[in-house]
Amino acid sequence: MDIDELIGQIEECGRYCRADGMSVEINYSLPYVAVNLGKDRHGDPIEYVFRGEEADNLLMECESLDCVSEEDYILWQAQGW
Repeated sequence: MDIDELIGQIEECGRYCRADGMSVEINYSLPYVAVNLGKDRHGDPIEYVFRGEEADNLLMECESLDCVSEEDYILWQAQGW
């Protein structure tokens, strides 16, 4: 897979995730990242929260592919969580 295919896969995943109700909230000043992956089979929210150094590390990882949005990249990564 070349870089263009990878970027296309990440962007497509982001579109599908948002259409399914998933979202990412980023606050750079704290730093804080909340990832909402919808609801589980019991109707409970699936949410991951990163603060401080964990949030910084996640955002720095996003910079490795600066040609896609941070939200798309995080949603793509979150599919394996």
